[in-house]
Amino acid sequence: MNLVRYWIRLLFIACLFADFTAGFPDHAASAFPPKLKDDAYPRHYRPDRSVDFEHMRLEIKVFMSEKRIEGTIHYRFRPLHDNVRQIRFDAEEMKIQAVQSPSGRDVKWNHADNALHVTFPAPLAYGQETEIAIQYAASPAEGMYFTDSKHVYPQNPDQLYTLVEPYWSSRWYPCVDYPNDRMVTEMIVTAPKEFDTLSNGLLVKSIESGEWRTDHWKQEIPHVVYLVSLVVGKFDVVKDEWRGVPVEYYVEKGRGADARPSMGKTPEMIECFSNYYGCPYPYEKYAQVAVRYFGAGGMEHTTATTLHEFAVIDEEARLDHDEDWLIAHELAHQWFGDYVTCKSWGELWLNEGFATYSECIWAEHVGGRDLYLDHLWDDMKSYIGSSRHYTRAIVTNQFDDADEMFDSHSYPKAGCVLHMLRDQLGDVLFRKCLSNYLSRFAPGLVDTDDFMEIIEETTGRPMDRFFEQWIYRPGHPKIQVTHEWLPESKRVKLTVKQTQTRAEGEPPFAFPLEVEIDSASESIRQTFEITKLNETLFLAGEEAPKSVVIDPFLRVLMEVEHEKSEDMLLHDLQYGSSVIVKMKAIQALAQKTSGRVIDALIHALNHNHFWRIQEEAAYALSKIHFGKARKALLDACNHPNPKIRRAVVSSLGKYYKNNEVNEALKHVYKNDDSIHVIAEAVRSLSRNRAEGVYTLLRGGLERESYRYRIRLAALDALVDLDEAKVYPALVKFADDPYPRNVRTSAMRGMGKLAYKTKRNNKETLDLLLKYMNSPAESIRDAAIDGLRALRDENAIPPLQRIADDDPNKHIREQAQSAINAIRQERGSELSAENAKKVEELEKKIEKLHDTMKELTQKIDDLSQ
Repeated sequence: MNLVRYWIRLLFIACLFADFTAGFPDHAASAFPPKLKDDAYPRHYRPDRSVDFEHMRLEIKVFMSEKRIEGTIHYRFRPLHDNVRQIRFDAEEMKIQAVQSPSGRDVKWNHADNALHVTFPAPLAYGQETEIAIQYAASPAEGMYFTDSKHVYPQNPDQLYTLVEPYWSSRWYPCVDYPNDRMVTEMIVTAPKEFDTLSNGLLVKSIESGEWRTDHWKQEIPHVVYLVSLVVGKFDVVKDEWRGVPVEYYVEKGRGADARPSMGKTPEMIECFSNYYGCPYPYEKYAQVAVRYFGAGGMEHTTATTLHEFAVIDEEARLDHDEDWLIAHELAHQWFGDYVTCKSWGELWLNEGFATYSECIWAEHVGGRDLYLDHLWDDMKSYIGSSRHYTRAIVTNQFDDADEMFDSHSYPKAGCVLHMLRDQLGDVLFRKCLSNYLSRFAPGLVDTDDFMEIIEETTGRPMDRFFEQWIYRPGHPKIQVTHEWLPESKRVKLTVKQTQTRAEGEPPFAFPLEVEIDSASESIRQTFEITKLNETLFLAGEEAPKSVVIDPFLRVLMEVEHEKSEDMLLHDLQYGSSVIVKMKAIQALAQKTSGRVIDALIHALNHNHFWRIQEEAAYALSKIHFGKARKALLDACNHPNPKIRRAVVSSLGKYYKNNEVNEALKHVYKNDDSIHVIAEAVRSLSRNRAEGVYTLLRGGLERESYRYRIRLAALDALVDLDEAKVYPALVKFADDPYPRNVRTSAMRGMGKLAYKTKRNNKETLDLLLKYMNSPAESIRDAAIDGLRALRDENAIPPLQRIADDDPNKHIREQAQSAINAIRQERGSELSAENAKKVEELEKKIEKLHDTMKELTQKIDDLSQ
């Protein structure tokens, strides 16, 4: 071990923490507010259903250039009890023009406070079939979106799409905006004849009349209101099929050649899920449409999933990128979310957890157990990372807004719980439970009790404890494990201590703990049932173990603290029983610096069957930083797998002003055929402050690539240079006609750079305030982010107007968040003296950071 380098690092860390923490108020130590008590959130209960909606027919006319719609919506329904006199519809930001009863019955109506109340002249009897028609007009700010090509992005196609989950359906048609009723729907849409339309179900007929065309879509299997979809645009339509069911891909005109390479695994996915769930795909078609500026990755509209534009991948980007996880996730919703739908937002995991776990099912189908465990581990890390900030029960009716339920608890944690359920039940019984669940309740509404009931009926096993601790209780186990070899009794002694924070009276978690010991002559795997806070366990063995592994196959969602020797970690890397064991060993070995550790990591980088292990080895070598490790990374720049080259190039971004490294990175930038590798080279060259990097980055701004990866990397890297001469480039790319995500990145960079260099503040403020008035929500959002980074108190009054009046809830919240951040940074939380000290400390830390990099590099060179 290089002791000189060790002491320099230790000195740097000591100086950093000693200086940086001085002068701050105590509350500045936490970047997040304290966790609110459960009773701080309101409880949400399902609204009363006075009627059962059976059928909806929406006749809608779309005026693309005017960003408005006119429509008449027809409902057929039956009262669920006697004496129903009135029905309440959600109808936000629209004009109700008339309400009629096709049967000739007079109805009265009142539209106020975003609600439409329809009153019947006489009480309706239980089960009495009734119809009404509501005529309205709207220019929606949310729920239905126009791409607005004329006003913001003249180079882009005109499109319209809907995205309403959880409660924005009522922005574009009157409805009871809650997922507790299912109905057959028809969409009869009239649009300019040059446009294509897509909606749920099958296209029944299409009729042209002058400059208009009317398409009639019908969804026969009932579904809930948030799954109703409308897309209008000009598309190439590529057709596949699965067992005779049409499978269609709608992509922008001119992109048809990229449709099947991007989405063509869909029929195989349908086959995979149909077999695994024990329920064939239930609908009459499956379509996917990619639209510009979609507000999510994807949305599982029944039979007609909408995807963001980058789901269509060009040939260059397909070298090392796909959107298969997204496509699998949204497809899985056709069963879990559409065919069976959670009956309240507090039960969202029944939609999102199942779709998230289905990504793992697809991973196992295409990549075996290694890829399955790797994908699952990513989900576990995602949830555990977010749990540092807050935890909640997976099922809860306590939240401020239903949007908050779309988080790591409903997605990755819930997916991990399904993995644990599969592990405990076994694959055959788990799949039988899924099949019975769908058979019993589809098409219909479900809650967690329904799922638990099916499991208990199918398996005969009581599930109350499992659901109580994993579904209805927040948190997860955190365990500390120690091991000791007892030569006299030839046993391994394990102590297991649960350390998670618990509410008063809350019991420890109960879970199966799998332990694996490996020696020269035998491998033993044993499972213990953990039920207490502190447990002592024993495993018999013939000789001292070469390794002791806790939970090698991720059977339990938990955090494990288990100190292991370098010998054991090296054994795990070479002989580990799963990819998880090997990757955890690599991460731990990254903290070691012996020659044999470096050799083992180099071997893992160059000789392994699974690319993620090679990727982890590259990242680990970059932390060790010795000359031998650097040489291995340089040699791997030519690895045939672009995913490994990407990790290698990223890892080389830790060699400050090293000419050999920077020349290699420049070669990658000029010659590699992967845009993702090139983008990483851009970032690494900037971090290393390579000679001529400014000119190189300016060139990167002009390179076209999928998702603008290279240009965005260049923008971010330029900002990190902290040089005022970068500013004009940011101003250029923040304006028209550049694509949305390029403009948003440039705006955020403008604020950050102006603050850091203390130049261009007034110009930046004026430009960002101009962009904050853009009709495009994404531009307003980016401008607000830029103002937050700028930290100029003069931005507070206009931000407050946005926080009070913007029609988009997310934008209002972002503006208020920016106001709070500016106030905290610029005076209300810190005194003027402390603010000056912060500025001085930032300069000192930056200087120490640069000095440390230079010293480290010089010592690395001497160590070769």
